Amino acid sequence: MFLSVWTIATILIRNGKSGFPLAMGICLIIGGCGSFAVSLSLIVIPFLVKHFALSPQVHQSLNVISLMAAYLYSYFVDWAFLSSSIYFFNRTFRRNKTVIALLAIPPILALIRHLATKPPHIIEMDSIRFIAGVYMLASCLLFILGSWKERNILIRRSRVRTASVTIMLMVWSYSMDFLGTSRLSFESDGLVFESNGLWHFNYLLILLMVVFFIVFGVKYGIWGIKVHFEQEKYDYSMRALTLGTSILNHSIKNELSKINYLNERTKTHILNGKPETAIEQLTVIDHLTRHMLYMINRIKEKTNDIVLLESPYPLRTIIDYAVQTLSPIVEAKNMTIVWSCEANGKLMCDIEHVKEVLNNLCLNAVDAMRPGEGTLEISTNVVKNKLTITVKDNGSGIAEGNIGKIFDPFFTTKRSPERFGLGLSYCYGVMHKHGGSIVLAETERNKGTTILLLFPRKRFKIQSAME
Repeated sequence: MFLSVWTIATILIRNGKSGFPLAMGICLIIGGCGSFAVSLSLIVIPFLVKHFALSPQVHQSLNVISLMAAYLYSYFVDWAFLSSSIYFFNRTFRRNKTVIALLAIPPILALIRHLATKPPHIIEMDSIRFIAGVYMLASCLLFILGSWKERNILIRRSRVRTASVTIMLMVWSYSMDFLGTSRLSFESDGLVFESNGLWHFNYLLILLMVVFFIVFGVKYGIWGIKVHFEQEKYDYSMRALTLGTSILNHSIKNELSKINYLNERTKTHILNGKPETAIEQLTVIDHLTRHMLYMINRIKEKTNDIVLLESPYPLRTIIDYAVQTLSPIVEAKNMTIVWSCEANGKLMCDIEHVKEVLNNLCLNAVDAMRPGEGTLEISTNVVKNKLTITVKDNGSGIAEGNIGKIFDPFFTTKRSPERFGLGLSYCYGVMHKHGGSIVLAETERNKGTTILLLFPRKRFKIQSAME
């Protein structure tokens, strides 16, 4: 049983470099120590004694290992649960590690007191039951609050699933091993339990945990692990694709549609005797053609892999470009663009790729809105350790059955041979290359959709008022 728990813990630790997944992985390692201690004392050691001639030194060493694993589980598993709940509640709190270290003091003192007053081969659960209970209740509260405070409905659902499974594990563990057991005695002839015997059913807990991990981990995400599966899926898909030129066609199609609108408007302005306005439209067309030529010159990157040519660029320049090139389409459809740039500074990025990403999101938003009713909102701000570019529309929204597919290559709901379904998968790749992410923040049928572009804070330098 402990092998299953430690396998899940290894996956979490390998894919969670810090924060909640890492804390949860460490928690499961400590949690697995209880099963390991019981298995070693009741199964492994008796088997070795029966079939092999164990020397007294080896026998004693195995007993000591089993005892140490039992101590680690008994005195620190609820502290580990509380540590993971702190990260779940507040992932960006800078003093998480300090708080967690301080919270380790009570169980350490309880362990020292126990060793000073009781024989070391006997673990009295009374000595840790109260502290473990307080930590368990605090953990449950933080998991509940961490789910409740999330305003993004899609993320909240994922956090509720994670919190529900984790709380179930904590309550079961505490009920069976701390309330149902009074003493563990590691004698020379084996482990002796003084309990109500319910610990025999702990295998059901581990079985349920494995099932939840597989089902939720693959379909929704649990303990921060879904991101890794999605990343592997994306990398595999993009390596397997040999139709990278279709992505380029997608980009060219977007620009040509804008040029077509601008061309018609330029003719109208000339016929109406407005040469200055016509010249402004021609300037926009010039920008679009330059962008197209640049993307064509980088066709090899589109076909194989995205390679970034990074420099610091004013964020306002990127937003201005998107608004300027979209304006003709939005005006032709009698829609509105509302934009704000609260985050003012320079973004270290590949400006052409980022322009194309923002262009894709905005065009998708325009396509989703009704002429004469649509409002497209573009905004930027810095939240905690992320620079966020938000694209929001009041269009048709995304069907619930399609939410998990929108970043898959070639997935599209638009019934047109010109629609390749590569826009959002391309956006996903560009953001990943920048060390960021693209997130579907909110969507509701006939109400609209909000998508976030999240860049690491270290890529953005805020511009002072004097600059």
